[in-house]
Amino acid sequence: MWRELTDEDVLNGLNAAELVAYRRIQANEDGSDGDVLPEIMEAVVMECRGRIAACSKNKLADRATLPVALVRYRLLTRLGLSVKSAREVEYKDARSFLSDVSRCMVAIPAPSGADDTAQWYPRPTHTKRPQQFNRASQDGI
Repeated sequence: MWRELTDEDVLNGLNAAELVAYRRIQANEDGSDGDVLPEIMEAVVMECRGRIAACSKNKLADRATLPVALVRYRLLTRLGLSVKSAREVEYKDARSFLSDVSRCMVAIPAPSGADDTAQWYPRPTHTKRPQQFNRASQDGI
């Protein structure tokens, strides 16, 4: 189930060295702009929502739900830290998943609390009906 992430969710996923580097930048000890996590989380939310909305079968949640792997990777690269191969794989897997979502290969379930009566059905199709008449069947016209 998807849920809204908090700063703590992201920070709990960092190792000790990553967390120390984040805290140093957050405290402006290196002359940086300060906390970049809210900005990164918002950018990832917008990207994820765009990918989910690209498939008309998916229903967007009202809240800002997103995969933590994307936020964590972007935070680390923004901090200028070297990214371990495991984090790189996580990031690529999350991007691949979102790509599949946008191409309707993976369905995102309706958010909890959503109106259960609003079901997604296939789009109606129109097929050409065969002609009911021809020259031989048009006597007298």
